[in-house]
Amino acid sequence: MSIDNNDLIAQLAKRVGILEAKDAAVHAMHRYWRVLDYKIFDDLQDCFTEEADCDWGTAGWQAIGRQKIYDFLHANESTSEIRLSHFGHNAEIAILDERTVSGIFKLEDWVTIAGRTIMRGFGQYNMIFTIGNDDVYRISRLRLHYDYREEYRVFVDGKMLASTPALDG
Repeated sequence: MSIDNNDLIAQLAKRVGILEAKDAAVHAMHRYWRVLDYKIFDDLQDCFTEEADCDWGTAGWQAIGRQKIYDFLHANESTSEIRLSHFGHNAEIAILDERTVSGIFKLEDWVTIAGRTIMRGFGQYNMIFTIGNDDVYRISRLRLHYDYREEYRVFVDGKMLASTPALDG
């Protein structure tokens, strides 16, 4: 039995392409979390496609379009007193087509403002990543579903002590 080298090379190239796409999706998600957690807002827009659609699973926490997503996250998470920590793992990645990958990521989330925990929770991200003309995968759809969420609010004289624009709304 003879092996057709061209077929073998084509099969291997396809398998390597699948592995590269899966790794790129995980990288895109981890980059998004790192950029938020370490407030590297100069890199935030590049995490998303122009037409990205995001829903973080809480009323008022939705944005569509790269600029609107950036504006929303910058307004709500960029100040120095807000500290975030995303623990994302257990990636399940599927290839949808030559340019699109889906991913499910388990999340544990911790948010503090001025040293006070205001939110802790866990859930799951359901993501779509699209490869750009520069061969970089970016987030094109983000859906966060919390399975459990604790929120803490501290009020002094009827005013929330620690807040963000979205929490005030």
